[in-house]
Amino acid sequence: MEQPGKKIITDYLKTQACDTSLTTGTGSNVYLLGDSWLTRMESANPSIQASFEESNYVVTGVNSSVGRSINGGGNDNQSALEAVEADKELIRQASVVVIVLGTNSDNYDRDIPKLLDAINTIKTVRILWVNTAANSNSDIAESAGKANAAIAENASPEAYNFEIVD
Repeated sequence: MEQPGKKIITDYLKTQACDTSLTTGTGSNVYLLGDSWLTRMESANPSIQASFEESNYVVTGVNSSVGRSINGGGNDNQSALEAVEADKELIRQASVVVIVLGTNSDNYDRDIPKLLDAINTIKTVRILWVNTAANSNSDIAESAGKANAAIAENASPEAYNFEIVD
């Protein structure tokens, strides 16, 4: 049986030519953290935030930056780790954290645990990590592949047991 409000991220990503099979659950408060992919989702029509809100989800916060990685600041010089620290109160209000990071670093195998630990220190939440993709050059595609491998490794039940949006 499908849950009310099911597949909000899936439906949104499909409008952006992506495919996934994700649910966030009923009545969830959602916090979104990301890089340029999330920035583009914020500026799309409809925006990712509007898509959640139209499905009766509360978006506690959206923090994105072009060029951001877990340890590296993007255009606003704020890394994902720094964003989590700055947005502690917004994360405390969320039941789901959606992470859209993956093309701006080659250290995801080392850095993903740091980010997940930082989030779980604030509050244990359901984490949904959007797999990364690249359709530009081979260097970015190779980096995206490495990031996705690290995401998958850390998503295992033996590790952090979060969900991947593909």
